[in-house]
Amino acid sequence: MLGCGKQDKPTLSDRQVLQASYEILMQHVDRLQGWGAEAELLDLSFSMALLTSCREALARFNAKPHNSEFPSCNRTALSSGGHHTTVYLGDLQHMVSYLGLHWWAVRLGTEEWRFNEMTREFQPFGDAAKSRLKRYTLTTYQNQKYGYRVAYPPSWALNEGDKSAVLITAPREIGTITIIVIGRPGSPEAAPVFSSLLGDLPRLMDVSLAFQKAFQHDLTLLERSDSLLVYQARPTRGSQLWEVRHHFVFHKDLLYEVVSATELNNPLPPLRFDAFETFAFD
Repeated sequence: MLGCGKQDKPTLSDRQVLQASYEILMQHVDRLQGWGAEAELLDLSFSMALLTSCREALARFNAKPHNSEFPSCNRTALSSGGHHTTVYLGDLQHMVSYLGLHWWAVRLGTEEWRFNEMTREFQPFGDAAKSRLKRYTLTTYQNQKYGYRVAYPPSWALNEGDKSAVLITAPREIGTITIIVIGRPGSPEAAPVFSSLLGDLPRLMDVSLAFQKAFQHDLTLLERSDSLLVYQARPTRGSQLWEVRHHFVFHKDLLYEVVSATELNNPLPPLRFDAFETFAFD
């Protein structure tokens, strides 16, 4: 059982614990590759919990104000360098409390977490915290037929098709991931693509021209090697501007195309989720 004995004293302050909790959760958000809406919601959760705790401290008769800054957020797209507010002595006791044996309780509104100051373990405690962590944890899709796996945000929808063409779509269709297994060299559907991609630079340019004709936009060649081609484009579809990355990968005589598309002018912050960063072969 957790408890505070005479020799059981914390090594961190309540502010250090809260800062560490914030950074750990932001690391989870970072795995979503800049899904700005979740980062903003996390910032808001900490801000509201901090203000609520400050109000509780202010209500106490002997509360004494002092200036502080929390947290030290460097996300220029989301804030200008941190949340600045007047807080009070004892202001964090409603957010952070020491349980003993190096464990702390951290509360964000209805959520509660457990933080170990020695191991830096950070665990959800209760359904509300588990629900938040689930939103931050990428879902892994594994295609056993073609021997690859890819991770994507948990709220995106998966459509396997016939397993040779997989489509993963973001809510409101503001981002997509497409994985296509084109085929083996020599097969009727793969031969034209392989003859172009395995050729020299003029033939690679033929691929670019084919893409331009299909998508009506220019392509920029970002990377070229014996087994990988990467193109980027910014096509328009109606009034929508998209950023699209095409990755062509050769692996065990198979050609894989991994396409990550992001709508840039939607009301929410751009997702910019590049599925190729999580794409791997078994």
